[in-house]
Amino acid sequence: MTTRTTRRVFVVGSASGAVLSACATPRPAPAPRLSRLRPTVTVSAPARRPDAAGFVAAHLDAALAAIAGHGLSAPRPVLIAVHDTVDEFVAATGQTAPWMRAYAQYARVDFLAPRFWSDPGQHARREKLTHELWHVSTFQCFGTREHAVQAHLPFWLREGSASVVAGQVRRRAPLALVRGLDDALRAPPTDHRLRYAAAHHTCAHLVQRHGDDVFARLFAATGDAVRGRDPHPLSRALEGVLSTSEKELWREVVERSPNRAKIRQPQPSWLVRY
Repeated sequence: MTTRTTRRVFVVGSASGAVLSACATPRPAPAPRLSRLRPTVTVSAPARRPDAAGFVAAHLDAALAAIAGHGLSAPRPVLIAVHDTVDEFVAATGQTAPWMRAYAQYARVDFLAPRFWSDPGQHARREKLTHELWHVSTFQCFGTREHAVQAHLPFWLREGSASVVAGQVRRRAPLALVRGLDDALRAPPTDHRLRYAAAHHTCAHLVQRHGDDVFARLFAATGDAVRGRDPHPLSRALEGVLSTSEKELWREVVERSPNRAKIRQPQPSWLVRY
């Protein structure tokens, strides 16, 4: 009788241990909250901190107005996903660079929550949202994902145009710091701060000389070249729209620099987060 009771206690105890182990298993993260701000704009907010995505609704109108002001249509459709942890951002984008805070694809933008940004202020929120949505509008203006890839837009045009449309000149190193670089468009510097600065100042020069719709015209001509199976679509667009080349364009940018001293290293304070 005693033996039978002991066995029962042991079995019950063993079963209870299994139940406790199951209860200790980490639960999956709660699903993000989805909301539709426009018929073609959906926002995914982290379930634990849905307010982290509040900047999207606050600045969406301004971002879309800036995009339209430079001749492109609003993204349609686009999912804007805001992530509350670095791991979630990396899992969604595959981007591991420590300075990355946002990443745009053909119909999607991923953001780390503003609390991770070096500058989480309202100006920065509007700039970042505009910058990334401009990328989506740029990709989609080619009509298909395949044509967007085939356009082979270089870094200086892709990132420089986004920086100009978003009004991020205060985040870029002065032109004087990059004017000493040789052929910075075809052979961009490895330092991402210099790379972004050269891109921004080149595209600001294009707008100053050719108007706010210069990027839209370049993209349209590039798309025509892509559909015509031209092996060098951007070169053809630069020649056709602006009668120039990347090398000549950089020479123009350098010549307008007010400081002719060649400074090759950026100041430590010039930090670009994406």
